[in-house]
Amino acid sequence: MKIKLDIEEPLFRRVTDFAKRQNRSVEQIIAEFLENIPQEDDLQEKMKMIDKLIGIVELPVDYNEKDDYRAHKKDFASSQIPVLNAGEMLEELHRILP
Repeated sequence: MKIKLDIEEPLFRRVTDFAKRQNRSVEQIIAEFLENIPQEDDLQEKMKMIDKLIGIVELPVDYNEKDDYRAHKKDFASSQIPVLNAGEMLEELHRILP
């Protein structure tokens, strides 16, 4: 099925540039985005899973998430792990996940 979309020119340029960098067509990018829109059933299943996870980890009383986050950022900045943008991350996830 073919459809026509009215997209503002700046947005269309961003999408076409992104598609070129990914070596994919605009149609592929849009189709992938639409395929990833969660179904209502998917959302309810994920919420059930999240509810099961709540409270599974007990943190020390003196745990400071801000200090932990700062330490993580410092460790990450000094690592050799490449930083991916959102599109690159999606592509990598699609490559490694079934």
